Amino acid sequence: NLLEECLQMQASAERLQRISKGAEQQLSGRIRLSANEIIALFYLPKILPAFLDTYPELSVEIEVSNRASNLDKRDSDIAIRMFRPTQLDLVTRHIMDIPLGFYAHPSYLEKYGTPKTLEDFYNYRALGYDRDLQFEEGGRAMGWEIHNENFKFRTDFMPLHLAMAKEGGGIVATHQILGEQAGLTLLDFDIRLPDLPIFLTCHRDVQHNKKIRVLMDYLAEYLPTAL
Repeated sequence: NLLEECLQMQASAERLQRISKGAEQQLSGRIRLSANEIIALFYLPKILPAFLDTYPELSVEIEVSNRASNLDKRDSDIAIRMFRPTQLDLVTRHIMDIPLGFYAHPSYLEKYGTPKTLEDFYNYRALGYDRDLQFEEGGRAMGWEIHNENFKFRTDFMPLHLAMAKEGGGIVATHQILGEQAGLTLLDFDIRLPDLPIFLTCHRDVQHNKKIRVLMDYLAEYLPTAL
């Protein structure tokens, strides 16, 4: 029908754009990177200034979102993702695993005590998500039935979880390195959070684009040591 034909024409046009982009060999112009809030705020500022100094003709745009960008539609050229993409037309590189943990500020633990078991956890002020379901889904994958309603403080803006914890606002699940740098205490009770895998992803049609390749190589080398 007409709608299907229009969608096919749009997909063809988007593919032509990607192929044209992939053929570029200049180290100038625009390149777009997507990352979630934590990576964008705490990791990228440590490493991107040196990249921009090295390639002054490149313009880097950062899309900050906790949702996966659409590489087919060129929402971004490169995506930093926390899961391995399954699309066959994407090129993916695993670059590191980030240890996670539950943390709280010493002032919070002094005031309210320290949870010793998973059952204890529900009696404390946990900082979690509002509409984002990633904690619920991750919990189910570990055999832990938890719902956003169990959190005493909820927001989908992840940096606020850490900021609240730093001020003694409750218990946060975060990157271990960020928890340590914030002066928080690692909690040890009967659940261990799995490491968070980090992948660099681009569309296969643009993988040989020189500026995309240069930024991907740079991120692969320096993002694991950003903190």
